Amino acid sequence: MNRQFRYIRLGARPPSLLAQVLAFVVGVVVLGVSIIVGGILLAALLGFGLIIGVVLYFRLQWLRRKAAQSPDRVIETEYIVVSTSQEDDDEGSKDR
Repeated sequence: MNRQFRYIRLGARPPSLLAQVLAFVVGVVVLGVSIIVGGILLAALLGFGLIIGVVLYFRLQWLRRKAAQSPDRVIETEYIVVSTSQEDDDEGSKDR
């Protein structure tokens, strides 16, 4: 089977040498700008991550130091025993 493919060309003539060089230069410029913008965005994201990491590190250090310095919190109070469990048991057996 012999297949033939036909291609429709938009222009009758191939692009000139000047058009090819211009397209190449534009492509190189676009590629260069893309690499630079990508590098700037990557640096910004890494910088933002570094700042967040440093802030979290110092915050955790501050909280640990604060927790280590504060004494254990014990609440002292006075109270009166109203009834003991033994008295509760005795009262319960009387009611039966």
